[in-house]
Amino acid sequence: YTAQWQEHTYTVAYDANGGTGTTESSTHTYDVPKALNANGFSRVGWTYLGWSTTPNGSVQFSNGQEVSNLTGDNGATVTLYAVWSQNDYIYNFLANGGEGGTSGTLHYGDPVAVPAVTKTGYTFGFWAEGDPPATMPASNILFTAVWFVHTYTVTYNGNSADGGSTADSAHTYDTLKALTANGFNKTGFSFAGWSTTPGGAVEYTDSEAVSNLTAEDEGVVTLYAQWSAIDYSFTFDANGGTGGTSGTLHYGDPVVAPSVTRPGYTFAGWAEGVPPEYMPNENIIYSAVWTRNFYTVTYNGNGATGGSTADSSHRYDTAKVLTTNGYTRIGGIFQGWSTTPDGNVQYTNGQSVLNLTTQPYGTVTLYAVWYLINYD
Repeated sequence: YTAQWQEHTYTVAYDANGGTGTTESSTHTYDVPKALNANGFSRVGWTYLGWSTTPNGSVQFSNGQEVSNLTGDNGATVTLYAVWSQNDYIYNFLANGGEGGTSGTLHYGDPVAVPAVTKTGYTFGFWAEGDPPATMPASNILFTAVWFVHTYTVTYNGNSADGGSTADSAHTYDTLKALTANGFNKTGFSFAGWSTTPGGAVEYTDSEAVSNLTAEDEGVVTLYAQWSAIDYSFTFDANGGTGGTSGTLHYGDPVVAPSVTRPGYTFAGWAEGVPPEYMPNENIIYSAVWTRNFYTVTYNGNGATGGSTADSSHRYDTAKVLTTNGYTRIGGIFQGWSTTPDGNVQYTNGQSVLNLTTQPYGTVTLYAVWYLINYD
């Protein structure tokens, strides 16, 4: 007798293991190789790799692989589980000129972290492509920041100006625009430019095209006028005397009138009046006014025995004759006049003289010079 055997048969069932779709079961005979059914499952964001005998196992059989003897139990069912690989997708958040943009890869279904982007002078508006997803979709994503540009106002401060005004100007960040032309004025000063502080150095010239003075939305920037004192010339003309001065002074600087002198003259003031205490906003010229000094010539008989000679009044820089000698001296002959009792003749009788002294209301004494006669 010879034993006769009946082959066992079994069924292979296919589990989507998180996927969707269908894959029909296949019937297999022990010791007879047969291909597994082709995978009919799919899973969004995942790639099918093959089959495993456990839900969380690694691939043991590839798609459509020819297998045999998966079980020896007649009529048994072997379940194969689809093995999936989670797909990676690229994400890009473009800051579009700002900072904080990110990029990288995420698995399908991973949380999507939307970055906080910033851009100086701008406010974030929205993403051009719409609202980003909370989790990674089954596709690459790209989002681009859209920005709202800031605007600001420039106001102008006269900074001690004594007249005029300058209108505010509206500006847009990242856009060049000219400052309002200066309309302020200040007596004795010229406009030098603008500064962001009252006492600062000039930072912007008149009507300069500027941008980005502040990044604050609806901010206000105050510019302060800077002034340069004007130099004015001054002249104090001594008008024939000495001590006159000239030069330049800033408006408002102290004015110091010089002391002028002129031999034979007395200073009588300035032709244009009293000089100002402080430099005005104009050039000034002052000319000295002089009065000629008077002086008196007196006559000394210097040993005369009779007669007299009347004093004479003289004016500086004006020629005038001396009084004719009226003195007499017994035994003497009048020769002329000397400024010293023992001197030689310096001036003859009735001579026209000029400027015997520079002193105002001074007195000059002339002494008679005699020739004494010798008698036997």
